[in-house]
Amino acid sequence: MSTPAFWIHPDGYIVPVNVNHINTVIRHPAKFGFSRGKIEAIYRKHNEPIGSEKQAREEIIIALVKKGWIRLRRYPNLYWSITLGELNDVTKTYLRHWARRISGKGLGPDKEDDMAMPLRIHSVNTGEICDAYNLHDCIKGKLKASQRISTRLKFRHTPNDLPDTMFSF
Repeated sequence: MSTPAFWIHPDGYIVPVNVNHINTVIRHPAKFGFSRGKIEAIYRKHNEPIGSEKQAREEIIIALVKKGWIRLRRYPNLYWSITLGELNDVTKTYLRHWARRISGKGLGPDKEDDMAMPLRIHSVNTGEICDAYNLHDCIKGKLKASQRISTRLKFRHTPNDLPDTMFSF
């Protein structure tokens, strides 16, 4: 059984990942702003089979997080891995919404009961990796945005107007 994993859409919607993140993108490329041909070209460039989790996967995921997507994966008994463009007011709000959902009624079959579960947040724009927070900190709004807050990303929803439901493809 795979561990809980999600994408957060640039509009704040939480997208469940059934197998792995790259598989979700490959199965629904248009939903992520890719074409099947573009994905195949990236894998060809790296001389990798489609779906492998190596350099092509990394290139695709980095491109997505730079466009505002957030990647989340729980590593059992270790931490939640969070990859995003930059920790700023928008992404903090989306993460807080996700944390409240995953620790509250849960997201589909996934529910996080360990409020002390660490968060490892990797910002690809700054190269920073922060593991100073846990799920409880996220819910309480204690995540600190990077000093370089991006002005390119604007709220698409007000913090109280985030979608309450997940969507799947």
